[in-house]
Amino acid sequence: MIRTQNFPILSGGKNSHLIIKLILTYMCLRSNEEALTELEKSGCLYQAGIDKLGRPVIVFIGKWFKPDSVSLDQALLYLIRVLNPVVDKDYSVVYFCTR
Repeated sequence: MIRTQNFPILSGGKNSHLIIKLILTYMCLRSNEEALTELEKSGCLYQAGIDKLGRPVIVFIGKWFKPDSVSLDQALLYLIRVLNPVVDKDYSVVYFCTR
């Protein structure tokens, strides 16, 4: 999450929406270029199909996410990679937290 108090230019200026859009575009491009095979292989985050209302279902399985094996930057980029195709419409998220 970008905390706007750390970036005065993002805290309500007339061009702040353009700057945020630029940052998000950059992150989307990076998410497609980065090697994120470790996260992909873990199966911790994926699109599982669609629900009864036709919305994409995103599944996150907490026990399969290993924060010690990836950086926070890699985790964010993988999240962007998985969510980018569905964020322009409604979607469902299912979170499993099991041991």
